[in-house]
Amino acid sequence: MVACFGLIGNLLSFIILSTQEAHKTFHNLLLLLSIFDMVYLVTSVCLFALPRLITDLLGTFHLLSLPIILPIAHIGMVGSIYSTLALSVERYLAVVHPFLKFRYHYSARHFIVPVVLYS
Repeated sequence: MVACFGLIGNLLSFIILSTQEAHKTFHNLLLLLSIFDMVYLVTSVCLFALPRLITDLLGTFHLLSLPIILPIAHIGMVGSIYSTLALSVERYLAVVHPFLKFRYHYSARHFIVPVVLYS
């Protein structure tokens, strides 16, 4: 039940953030966070909720899908953590050092690429 609310909220934020005209670094990082959160929520529902709701899935489907879905769930979880960390660093740089962006010309790619690679 909670995962449904999370999926709806992340889907709405994904739609709103992707349809904006001005894509700033903060918006792109929030978009990345919502994607990783949706991946984690979908895989968690497949791993933990569906086998409890449908007892027939507990057997062969769960055993066959576990080696595939579990690593994807971990990628979603680690990606959410690193996205939150990247958001914190970006907000720190934007608030404490507001002119640093003009000096070094960093963009959202400088935050998103390491998050995706390390996830």
